[in-house]
Amino acid sequence: MMFATDPARQAAAWKYLKFITGAAGATTMVKGTGYMPPHSLQANDPAMLKAYYAEKPNYLTSLSQQPFMTAWYAFPGDNNLKIIQAIKDRL
Repeated sequence: MMFATDPARQAAAWKYLKFITGAAGATTMVKGTGYMPPHSLQANDPAMLKAYYAEKPNYLTSLSQQPFMTAWYAFPGDNNLKIIQAIKDRL
């Protein structure tokens, strides 16, 4: 989210948001954290993550699971977190 109201800060924030959500930013994030990229386009790109994944094939596991992903389930309404906590407490 961007909360800046100053036009110069908005421009800087927008530039940063485009970087971190783009291919170059995702590549930097993956190499620094090992997390799954937001999409798999970089995985096969020699200029992005192809060599990285060749060196660290276990990190490809998350990408291979993408076809099995589903929507995140959440309890409806304002008591969502209370319901989850009540279930945890009972378990």
